[in-house]
Amino acid sequence: MKKKVDFIIVGQGIAGTTLAFKLLQKKYTVRVIDKFNHNSSSSIALGLYNPLVLKWFTKSWEVDNQLNDMFDYLYEFEKKFNTKINFQKNIHKLLHSTFDQNNWLEKQISPKRSPYMSKNLKFLDNIKKPFGVVKKSGWVDVKLMLDTFRNFLKTNLLISDEQFIYDKLIINDNLINYNKYSCTYLVFCEGSAVLKNRFFNYLDFKMTKGEIINFFSPNLKINEIIHSGVTTIPLGDDNYVAGSTFSHNIHDLKCKPESKNEIIEKIKKIKDFNFVINSQSIAIRPSVYDRRPIIGPHFKYKNIFLMNGLGSRGVLMASYLANILLSNIFRKEKINSEINVDRFITI
Repeated sequence: MKKKVDFIIVGQGIAGTTLAFKLLQKKYTVRVIDKFNHNSSSSIALGLYNPLVLKWFTKSWEVDNQLNDMFDYLYEFEKKFNTKINFQKNIHKLLHSTFDQNNWLEKQISPKRSPYMSKNLKFLDNIKKPFGVVKKSGWVDVKLMLDTFRNFLKTNLLISDEQFIYDKLIINDNLINYNKYSCTYLVFCEGSAVLKNRFFNYLDFKMTKGEIINFFSPNLKINEIIHSGVTTIPLGDDNYVAGSTFSHNIHDLKCKPESKNEIIEKIKKIKDFNFVINSQSIAIRPSVYDRRPIIGPHFKYKNIFLMNGLGSRGVLMASYLANILLSNIFRKEKINSEINVDRFITI
């Protein structure tokens, strides 16, 4: 006799964790299937949330709604587990040139952007260059979030630490059987592993590789999140994490000295500093050519769903997308064509 649950969720990264948490809070039954991988893109993510596209000083897509949903989720998570994972902190964007400085001051006048951009430029102690300050930004301790939730799932026997095996899946109209379990809904939140997903292998994913470094520096002495081509986050006690690099060569997953050097050189745009590298990590992040996430039901099997393509904005997007997906499942609300999996179906 198979154990019946409402949902089987494949993947316990940022997307899977957020979705499973919301479902459990709503008293639905859940089984998570995830083979632990300490090098997954979620596990090594900087966890930054940023309402702006800093290259253009424009608002990120749907950021007003995303921030509201993200803060609600983080508040509920911290309350449930009595832990601190959300660190709201302004991002300081280094403005290299007079053009950048004037562009910032011009863009912040817009009522749409002004809630997120400082009216004036700012100088930090011991740094002679000006910064634009990004408001309503910060970072989430993603590793702590994932570890905390995984321990909860283990304690309550809600997770299978194993690879998802497609040959064990039997799909019926109203019920899906998998291994020892049956469910009403199956949701894939598997990140870059979607490339091997036989149900969604027609989707137009563009994988990118990123590297980050953790380092110690006794004389960098910054207490703010700083973006200088890469983002540097102070962790306390002169420890920092910085990144990420971007590469489309996803077949070589060895950390590169040149990636470390690229990050260091971009940090040195702030000031020169001494450092000791504590660690360097690499992962593949799933994104899409049109720069939008992908959620929704399979075109044939309407009880199989996907939530993927969050790219480098997983922390910011996950709660917002989970809410949209659940509204589609339970209330049959339409998913915006910008993010619906159907946009890749050609007839």
